[in-house]
Amino acid sequence: MKAKPIILAISILFLMSASALAEVPDEISFMGRLVKSGQPVTTTTTVTFQLYENATGGSSVWSETQGVTPNSQGVYIAYLGTALNPIPTDYDSLWLQVIVEGTMLTPRRKFTSVPYALRAGQSDSAPGTVVQTVVRTSVATTSLNVTSFTEAHTDYRVSIIPKFANSKILVEYNFSINTDMATNTVFHMQLVRNIAGSETLVGVGPPNGVRQRTSYVSRPNNGYDINDLQNVYMVAQDTGLAAGTTYTYGFKYRREAGGSGTCYFNYSRGDHSAYGFSGVMTIRITEIAQ
Repeated sequence: MKAKPIILAISILFLMSASALAEVPDEISFMGRLVKSGQPVTTTTTVTFQLYENATGGSSVWSETQGVTPNSQGVYIAYLGTALNPIPTDYDSLWLQVIVEGTMLTPRRKFTSVPYALRAGQSDSAPGTVVQTVVRTSVATTSLNVTSFTEAHTDYRVSIIPKFANSKILVEYNFSINTDMATNTVFHMQLVRNIAGSETLVGVGPPNGVRQRTSYVSRPNNGYDINDLQNVYMVAQDTGLAAGTTYTYGFKYRREAGGSGTCYFNYSRGDHSAYGFSGVMTIRITEIAQ
């Protein structure tokens, strides 16, 4: 049976117009990830976007078909709405239906901010204005027992296309780990722009002797505890990016060579009803005009 593409991660972005001050915004940016047979789709794919008044049934109030071209991780961004086919603004809420190569994806996605965003008569180029926000989550689990920086999981990546060249990009990660390690084993994480490509560290200090340049550093609460939970929050600012270019962020992990043990991401090694856990990673990128 032929495998059908599916969207694994969806983010809705509300973008203001990049033109004159007080001009009403005219487009919405939609981010998705296409995967086929467990592998990212990287070829141009036909995707239809439809808007409905309800979560199920009914007739669409707006529709647009595009050929999207995902990056090497299957991530694509589509800009919805044109002057000839504008997003309707006379609804309090709408539901988005996505159809990939004729396959209808369910359930529909509700976004109540669309009419408000499209009516908001403010410019996103004013300093301090949030231009766009990409939010995605991952429930993928993995574990690492390494002493050199290694990417934890490709599903922990997130991409953004800046609207302005002078913007600041705020990258945030929030997730839980189980540090099943020897007591006092130090471990580090690094946020990376263009991970698996022309990599650049973000949110790290400058070179300072032989010290590790890290975005996050910690050690276990307890030694070799299969349910030991720690919450990780990493945040970094990135600048100097080109407008209209896709940037993909991720992170890498290592522990000190003098220690021992394994770090478990999004779950505990121990399968215990009282102490074990299964979590979700939340990733957010915000573009802020300067």
